[in-house]
Amino acid sequence: MDSANPLELAKQGDPAAISALLSYTLSQQYDATASVIRLGDYLSVFIETASSVEQEATVRLVYEVINELAMEEISTVEIKARHQGDRAILWAQTLEMPSQEASAFSLINTLPDSAIAQSSLSIEGSNVLATRSLTELKTQMGSTAQEDQSTLQAVLQRPEIVAMVAMALLLVFWDAYLEWMDEAETQSLSGRQLAYRLGVSSSTISRYKERTNFGEWSQALDPDGIAWSYTGKGFMRMANDE
Repeated sequence: MDSANPLELAKQGDPAAISALLSYTLSQQYDATASVIRLGDYLSVFIETASSVEQEATVRLVYEVINELAMEEISTVEIKARHQGDRAILWAQTLEMPSQEASAFSLINTLPDSAIAQSSLSIEGSNVLATRSLTELKTQMGSTAQEDQSTLQAVLQRPEIVAMVAMALLLVFWDAYLEWMDEAETQSLSGRQLAYRLGVSSSTISRYKERTNFGEWSQALDPDGIAWSYTGKGFMRMANDE
């Protein structure tokens, strides 16, 4: 953790330090805490209270703290309040912060050393919890990956399971092959395709396709002895050609 004073961290725009200072200041008048999120020059302050808080007075208090920090890079502050454990927002207000120097008398500078120490502990505790959570997540992910790998190795060491998987894959491929063959057999041919298969010209197919003996004639020329018939759109294998 940075050894800098929490007040200095807050002046530098550190959201955890600002949150700790606001929480201490609010607790002096209300049973409330504050959490802060920073996005560039935008600061979001979320106040949770166990009792009612007056919007005007609370906004003024937050404004004074943020203004006295003299953070030139912060231009907009959004303040929202809700009861602890409740999802509904009591009120919300957005402030545009002026660019100015900190005043000679500062509300923050009047905070006792115990408050600064408490803020430091709050920031440090947040960082420790975040680090601990990340470490636990990495450990859990690593354990899960090891368990999956161990399970896969155990399965691969059993030849009967490997044989079953291989047989299932073979059946899937065989069914796909048979389906493809059925589609290929029932697919119609164009005049040019049939002419190429029979070894004649397309004009010859055109002359013979309407004749009653086209099936016998095409069967005599087909390399596999298949009889063909003309359907009006293409040429199909005759059902009685076997």
